[in-house]
Amino acid sequence: ETLAQAHRMTSRLTAAYRPVLVLIELLIAAQGLSWQREETTVRLSGFLFDMNRFFQALLGRFLSEHLPGYEVQSEHQLHGMFAYHPQHNPRHRQSPTPRPDFAIRENGRTLTLLDAKYRDLWETTLPREMLYQLALYAFSQGDDDQAVILYPTLSPEAREAWVEIQHPLTTGRLGRVILRPVDMLYLDK
Repeated sequence: ETLAQAHRMTSRLTAAYRPVLVLIELLIAAQGLSWQREETTVRLSGFLFDMNRFFQALLGRFLSEHLPGYEVQSEHQLHGMFAYHPQHNPRHRQSPTPRPDFAIRENGRTLTLLDAKYRDLWETTLPREMLYQLALYAFSQGDDDQAVILYPTLSPEAREAWVEIQHPLTTGRLGRVILRPVDMLYLDK
């Protein structure tokens, strides 16, 4: 409630403080902080807050500021990609809706889907769960059958890698997953 009020009270004179408010929100959302004194001790392993979410927020802001003429839509929902069969959904569950981190759009048309992962894929291998997720995003694109995973790296020699998705019987190309490094040192500049 306090942060929402602080956001509402910002003006052009205090706009420089908005990033600090976003950082505070990220810390609170990761449950690394509590505003109330508690008797129990909480042990935090790793980072104080969710670095994946922080990296996504950082990229979202960067893309929005540096892609003039394009709309950067966060958490873009792929409606209708999955659907329970009406006669075979005994629990009446809602169909899952995949949500890539970003959709880059122009004039209402989605040009590409991007997903941010806080894992240096130049130094480590691509987990199959990430590959499967991005393959689904690529399949959702129709003729432009590719999706991009953005990952942070400190390696200046890191280069883009492509994973071709091929039909197992015909070896025809079904899609492409692009692993695109984000040079964090360059981004910092």
